[in-house]
Amino acid sequence: MAEKKYSTQSRVKRLRNALGLSQREFAKELRVSASAVAHWESGEREISGPVSKLLELYEIRVQSSALSLSQALKGATHVG
Repeated sequence: MAEKKYSTQSRVKRLRNALGLSQREFAKELRVSASAVAHWESGEREISGPVSKLLELYEIRVQSSALSLSQALKGATHVG
């Protein structure tokens, strides 16, 4: 059976809402502009490049535990 895929629009909004962050706060954590987040959520643009991979990592980490985006970001950016 095929795995259910979510649009960028719903993925971004679901994750942001699960974390209780505004678009501006979410953008700051991802190090993108608030307008980029708004474009993703409205479906005007798709996520590409490194931000797409970060979004996947945050989704996994948030789903598997109750980590905040800040905690996920700290874990994701520490390269040993």
